[in-house]
Amino acid sequence: MDISRFLLRSVEKYIKWFRYLIIVWPDNINLSPSINRTSPIIKIVPYSHFIPDLYLPTYNPEVVKYYLPQILGITDQFVILNENTFLVDQLELSYFRDPTDGFLILRTIPANRPSHGFILDNVISNTRKFFHDGSDPKLDSFGPQLIDTSIAKQIQTEYKYALMNTTTHRFLFPEDFSYNYFYLLYIKDRFPNTLHLKETVVEFIYARITDDDLYNYLISIYTKSKILFLSDEILKIRLRVGLDTLFYRIYPEKSLLEMNMEDYESLGLIIGIGFLLGFIGCCYGITRSMGGHIKQKDIIEDRQR
Repeated sequence: MDISRFLLRSVEKYIKWFRYLIIVWPDNINLSPSINRTSPIIKIVPYSHFIPDLYLPTYNPEVVKYYLPQILGITDQFVILNENTFLVDQLELSYFRDPTDGFLILRTIPANRPSHGFILDNVISNTRKFFHDGSDPKLDSFGPQLIDTSIAKQIQTEYKYALMNTTTHRFLFPEDFSYNYFYLLYIKDRFPNTLHLKETVVEFIYARITDDDLYNYLISIYTKSKILFLSDEILKIRLRVGLDTLFYRIYPEKSLLEMNMEDYESLGLIIGIGFLLGFIGCCYGITRSMGGHIKQKDIIEDRQR
């Protein structure tokens, strides 16, 4: 069972206002079988549809984020959710914009937050240095982000050369920029009088404790949290620590965004049978072309003698 199933359930259960879900996917990697490709509100967009061929294939998440505004037909404003983010409570539009005055809301994180790891910490640090941002608390660039397409394109025009190294790297390097953080600092720098700073409601969870304690810790906090950010370390060991059991507890109902596994297994069976029959037919054809039918006749005649 892949993690995409629970991400889809998370979105459908806790975001009631989205119009459609765009899933961007590498061209050279098979799409997750959990995704319901026939759903009218899911749009599958391969990297090659919005990232220049010159930079493909890419395994750098910052390159993908940088080119998202280039997706054909994308709305004027859209929300980025990455594969490590799981909603455990309703996510309203008021998370991104104050309903009383319409001001944008930038989410901050406590100064004592755990490290994201050497590369990600350096990427964020590089971005802050570029904007000469030494303020605390820091901004949360890992939770859900509201992106204004016109502002994103303005950044791409204004900082084209500053961002060029990052956008051409196939892998994420410590000297790269974080595009989400770059966007947030740009907003903070250009529109300081039309935004509010509020503490994030994202709970950052890293594999810093033993397996048993980790599962119990997740059980104790998920009912008190709004959004969980699970590190790659935890997702890699999720079967060992029983994380899927917790996911089924949080998201017990199937989503219309996910493919029914019974249908998928039936499809796999049909494909398997088709492959087997094709293989048998192929072997029979090869046998005949090599004179197998003559050999069979010779055997029958030998038996009759």
